[in-house]
Amino acid sequence: MQDFPGERFMERSVNDLQRALFWEIHEVLTATIPNCRLAVKWRVPFYIYLKELCYTNFFKDHLYISFLQGQLMDEHPLLIKEGSKMVAKYFIRTREDIANQVFLEILLASLALQESLYLRNTNGEKQSKSDRS
Repeated sequence: MQDFPGERFMERSVNDLQRALFWEIHEVLTATIPNCRLAVKWRVPFYIYLKELCYTNFFKDHLYISFLQGQLMDEHPLLIKEGSKMVAKYFIRTREDIANQVFLEILLASLALQESLYLRNTNGEKQSKSDRS
């Protein structure tokens, strides 16, 4: 298990199942996006790539990962967009919710969206899709 600024928060604030699920999410995120970093903002673990990419939120029987530009992502039946202007949520109740291909697809879609919104080309301009091909 890695040490990060919110380690004490994690130890005090979540149950064993939530903690185990969080660290599995962490492994998938850091393996998929090696340049992302983990930070605690507003007492919540955030993953930052070019900007804040996603965060986790904990509830008694589940947790969810919220993608900050999720409303701009393509529709997906397991990506919940109701109730927010920008955030879309993926609910996690079991390890299978992390290990399945759906979670990876949503994560990669969020990464691609963030790159399209924030990466700049060598002239300092936002890249167009044709620049990235």
